[in-house]
Amino acid sequence: SGLAGVSGGLVIHDGYEGLSINANGGVTFPTAIFSGFPYTVTVGTQPSAPAQVCTVANGSGTVSGPVTNVQVVCRNTISFTITGLAGTAVLQNNGGDNRTVNTNGTYTFSATVATGSAYNVTVLSSTPAQQCTVTNGSGTANGNVTNIQAHCVNTISGTITGLNGTVVLQNNGSDNLVRSDNGEFVFATALLYGSSYNVTVSTQPAGQTCTPTSANGILS
Repeated sequence: SGLAGVSGGLVIHDGYEGLSINANGGVTFPTAIFSGFPYTVTVGTQPSAPAQVCTVANGSGTVSGPVTNVQVVCRNTISFTITGLAGTAVLQNNGGDNRTVNTNGTYTFSATVATGSAYNVTVLSSTPAQQCTVTNGSGTANGNVTNIQAHCVNTISGTITGLNGTVVLQNNGSDNLVRSDNGEFVFATALLYGSSYNVTVSTQPAGQTCTPTSANGILS
């Protein structure tokens, strides 16, 4: 059950011969086995078009009559590639199956998904805090899912105190941010890990001088 394709299909063995499978349903090995002989059903070749992971249940024993309870179930892995990560991120599929990653690269969730079932990959958290977005993150699994991308960027933020007018801040000479109140601020444009930042005052408030501190460096 769960087989999604017929090209480059599934091959199973019973310990004596192989059998190609190209459709869901009941199948029978063509060669009978003498009573008292052992059997072990295994997956010899996993499906490749589309790629899936098939597992066997009730696959071994000793023949004492017709064996009818062997089950081969094909399911789909959900993988993602993450870039721009500065620390640690936790991604989820369908609101669970947490996958913690701390380097950029390609990862696979532990739980597989039945053929025809939905998947929905989201970012639960990142440390340090980053803006991590997912593309191609949801759909219906009809084979192993490999095209999900997670990309993390960094916000440039700070706090304004003592302001009595309107100030214009810039990061790296652009990305103007106009503020007329005290408190936290965040520039609209995020930056990649490893990029430089330099926060300056483009326009001072009337009658005041604002001075940035800890305002430049490399995102690391």
